[in-house]
Amino acid sequence: MSVLILGTGVQGSVMATEIVKDPDISEVRIGDLSSDRAKQLAKRLKSKKVSVHRVIVK
Repeated sequence: MSVLILGTGVQGSVMATEIVKDPDISEVRIGDLSSDRAKQLAKRLKSKKVSVHRVIVK
């Protein structure tokens, strides 16, 4: 299963941290307006499941 998390604030960071631990999740996409912040979160998670995407929602 793949998961998309929008936002790397407090809630998004906590969700990503927990979801990446789930063995049933094969892919975690992290989307944020700030690609730097998303990259920092991905680095902290240290998982090959994680990919980073810049997302602009209007």
